[in-house]
This record gives sequence, structure tokens and C-alpha cells, in this order.
Amino acid sequence: MAHENALEGDRNLRFLLEDVPEERDEVDSVSKHVINFESGSSVYLPKYFIDSENHAVKKGTRRLRMVSQGILKKLGRNFPHHHDGVAALLTFKDEIGDEQAKKLPSLLSDVCNGLVVLYHSSNLAILHMEASSYTVLGDKILEGNGYKIQNIVVTHLEALSLDPLPSCFLELPTPKSNGETIQEEFSNVLVTFCGSFNYLRLREGNVPDLKPNIPPVCLKPSVSLTLLFSKRAQRNAEKFNAILSGKDSPWVRYEPPDVVRVPFEQLFLLKNHSALPLGLISGNDVPGVRISVMFSTKKEEMAEFYRVLTGKTPVCRSDKTGTSYIIYPIATHLELQLIYNSTIHTDPSSNVVTICVRIADHEKVSTALHQPLTSIDTGHWETCDPVGNRIRLFTPFE
Repeated sequence: MAHENALEGDRNLRFLLEDVPEERDEVDSVSKHVINFESGSSVYLPKYFIDSENHAVKKGTRRLRMVSQGILKKLGRNFPHHHDGVAALLTFKDEIGDEQAKKLPSLLSDVCNGLVVLYHSSNLAILHMEASSYTVLGDKILEGNGYKIQNIVVTHLEALSLDPLPSCFLELPTPKSNGETIQEEFSNVLVTFCGSFNYLRLREGNVPDLKPNIPPVCLKPSVSLTLLFSKRAQRNAEKFNAILSGKDSPWVRYEPPDVVRVPFEQLFLLKNHSALPLGLISGNDVPGVRISVMFSTKKEEMAEFYRVLTGKTPVCRSDKTGTSYIIYPIATHLELQLIYNSTIHTDPSSNVVTICVRIADHEKVSTALHQPLTSIDTGHWETCDPVGNRIRLFTPFE
């Protein structure tokens, strides 16, 4: 795992580095949603823009474009206090200066309430506004083929996500009947230690409920998520393990095949949703998050596929059982691990977990992989790895 100065800008992972103070053991109930959950009823605001034929267009949105870490850092102290509204990208026909950008709240006051300018560069700006104001401004763009205020013309309006997502994370679809329950069960494991955990996101999807008469261990998940606790976080590791293995816990132990079992790793599955094992290792040299992918065919193709996606050269090792571990140090305290053994049984096509990876240039990635990427929205693409695991690639707005 990469050795760098800090936890990839994520102070929520400090519980893996050192024990949290005793006084944090008492958890405020309002903090129970540590894991993000997107319900099926969530509706993204549409985009409004002038197309190449100079026509005003309103287009529905399936995914919000992410904002780069560089821009998030430049937002400073403004945006954390404005989560209730919408972060909106405005593009203007011509470049606007800093003084004009500062005047945007007053210039747009006739159609927008509570405007805060978060970021400005050249002919674009990111503003925080109420959802109702966003819709009014969008309608103005449609009505006038762009919205003109004094000598400024707004030609594009798009909602953005300000979530500080890591460069690789997992997305887990949940049944429609118990998505919020699954969110709470994952969050309850982590809430003692951190306020937010962005390496896993839940999304309500078309996946069946787990039948109560099928033990979770009868299924063969090929993707897992493991937290690596340092020696200085031993008490945290013990408490994390106790939460997962407690008498009334909704989690059960999961034992992978012996030949691919990672030393000292303990894995658990939710009784009512067994798609993703959650694990821990205590006393690790470097704390962090590990995403593991287990498979039994196409070793070379898999290694090259993830080398292209991550842009990292892997560290490889093999043991006497014929198991190969191919590890990509993606970022500080974040790694992707491929576990290969030709004798194990996996069925990636039945795996509902999506591996999400940030990339810089989707065209270069597509060319290097020799396979097309399916666009699902601006800055988002889907594909599969060589054995069939679901992959979503995203490029942040820079």
C-alpha cells in the first residue's frame, strides 16, 4: 500500500491509524447514516444547455458529475454549510472576471434565492442554490435560448456532486424492500469511528431479496471490502470485530476457500444481503482500505485490465498453493487486490457489486483496453472486466 503523508485527504479514516478517544464511544443517533444510500425515488435535476445547433435543450440525468479534489479544496469553507441545496455548474457564453463572478448572486436575484458563489474560473462558475431556483433558471435558459443578465449569457446549467469520493470505491445495489435497513446495518458498524465512509455507496436497484432459507455462505461473492487497522488502532479493531460478531449482530462469519484465504483477515456477511463481505485485519503495517477481487481465469488479462484502469504497476506475489496476489497501490491507504487461483469457483456474472474507478481520459482507457465503454451520463461509463465483474468509470469535473 502506498506510503504517503496523509490519509488521502480523508480524516474519516484516522480510526484505522490510531484508537479513537474513549469519549467517542457514545454515538449520537443522528449520525447513523455513515454510508450513502440512494433510493429509487431519488430524482436528479435535469441539465439545461445550448446544443451544437444553437437550440436550448433540457436533458434528464442518470448520474451527477463529480467534482475533482482540486476544486473541492478551492471551495474552502463555503460548501460544507450548504448541503441542503444544489451545487450547480453555470457556463457562460463569454469569460467573466472575478468582479463579475462576485456579483452573480445579485445579478441572478430575480430568479434565484440564497445564491453562494463557490468557485469561478474563466467562463464557468459553481454556485450553491435552492432546488426551486435551479428549475426556474433552467426554464429561463429554455425560454430565451440562453439566459441573459446585463452582458452575461448563461448557456449551460448542470447539477454537480460535491461528495469527496476516493479514486476507487464500491457501489452495492440493494433490494427495494430493505435498502434503508442495509444502509443502517453497514452504518452501525462504522458510526462509532467516523462520520462518513465513502469507499462504499448503496444504490437501490433491481436485485432480489435474499431468501431466508438460503444461508449467506452458500453464495460465492467475488468482491470484498477490508479495513486494515494499524497496531496503534488495536482497540478500534477489537471493537469493530465485536460489533460484527456480537450475539445479536445481523452479520455472520464468511469463510472463503482455504487457498485464497488472506492471513489474519476476518470476513463477515449481512444475513439479509450477502453480496459484499466486509472484513478487517488488525496490526497491519499500513492502515487503510483494501478492495479485493477473487477470480479463477484470465490472470494476465485481469492484471493488464486493472493496470490500465488504475495507472499503477502492481506488486505481485504467489504462494505454494498456486494463489497469486496482484496488488495495485491506488492512493494513500487505498489498494486494489486481485486474488487468483485456478481451482476456486467464482461466478462474477452473478455479482451485483460495481467496482468504481476514477480515470483521467475515457478514450485513452478504451483504446488501451481494446473494448468500448458505454456512456451512462456525462463523465460516467460502464464496462466489465475480463471475467465479468461490473465496472463503472468516472471522470471528475476539473
